[in-house]
Amino acid sequence: MICVSIRSSGQLSLIEGKDIKLVELRLDLIEEPPGRLFPQIDVNLQTIATCRPGNSKEHERFGLLQEAITLGADFIDLEIETPPGVISRLKKHARENNCQLILSWHDFKKTPGKADLQSIIGDCYAKGADIAKIACMVHKKDDILNLMSLYELPGRKVVLGMGKMGAITRIVAPFLGSEFTYASTSGEEETAPGQLTVDELLTIFNILKQS
Repeated sequence: MICVSIRSSGQLSLIEGKDIKLVELRLDLIEEPPGRLFPQIDVNLQTIATCRPGNSKEHERFGLLQEAITLGADFIDLEIETPPGVISRLKKHARENNCQLILSWHDFKKTPGKADLQSIIGDCYAKGADIAKIACMVHKKDDILNLMSLYELPGRKVVLGMGKMGAITRIVAPFLGSEFTYASTSGEEETAPGQLTVDELLTIFNILKQS
């Protein structure tokens, strides 16, 4: 399944008519508050709400996620570094509202070794993740192999490589057991380095289905 990452509400219209069932709402980039944003979303779309650090104070970020849960988000994505008390509080609210928890870990500079990656993904589950997510910058073939090897482990997960070399992971991940793979509406709207567009991914997946 393709998840389209949305950084402005205007992008929602760009996926109408496409075979898309899931969107990621980057609440740290979208200027509209959840109360105005959620009514604009097609009822047939599932939503991941996330609010990355940097643009808001911590209590504001977590408040936006709590509001998104109340408004019907299907998933929230929290960084694994989030304080345990906050994870516990938001997970409890999520459970009460039929929302699932993604705990994610990012490295925008490199990909750690295989043993470190296995430890990180285990930590995600230990801290209460329904889905573990790892995204790392890829520089060489071994980085790709180490990341994709995580799909041999039990548990629901999304594991992706960033950067030009990491683009291949976004294509093969769904075939290895990834819950979904991320795409942008256009090259100018990517929310992570190396993210393919939704049209590129749909074209590739259609070719693979036909072959």
